[in-house]
Amino acid sequence: MLQYTYDDWQAMYVGLYPNREHLPGDVNDDGKLGIDDVTDLIDLLLAGNSAGNNQADVDADGRISIEDVTTLIDFLLSGNK
Repeated sequence: MLQYTYDDWQAMYVGLYPNREHLPGDVNDDGKLGIDDVTDLIDLLLAGNSAGNNQADVDADGRISIEDVTTLIDFLLSGNK
């Protein structure tokens, strides 16, 4: 199971999105990660409408799937916000 710390998350952010001010997982684009991002990500998956939301690809594997939801939940539950 993947375990991310805040520093890991920031490193991924800088490495994957160097020209963006958004965090991976910040699906609702409010500048912070929270349970509302999880619910919005689930809504995107259920609606089949995840195209164009780069923040929704939380695990940076090039596709948006249930693994992105679990990665985001694991990160939030780890307490490393």
